[in-house]
Amino acid sequence: MGGARVGGLVGGGVLERIGGSFQRVFPIGLYSAMKAAGGVRFTAPGVISMTTGAFTQTGSILVPYAAVYGPDLLIYGAAAAPFVAFSGMGD
Repeated sequence: MGGARVGGLVGGGVLERIGGSFQRVFPIGLYSAMKAAGGVRFTAPGVISMTTGAFTQTGSILVPYAAVYGPDLLIYGAAAAPFVAFSGMGD
């Protein structure tokens, strides 16, 4: 990330300091595999200080996890529903 300009932040170590707060996407299905292949990273909601580069978490880490992995879980659930509904498990 060195000298890249992203949203007003310029190299000089700021991007390196905030980079450790972000996690790579681990593919568990098609949607998250596409995100991982695209190089998407995520973190909890928060604020980045423009002067120090310090990241302050302001929300739950569950929100980004739901956004990244939720579609895969919905796809799996929708695919499994017909098998569960017609398997006689409710008898």
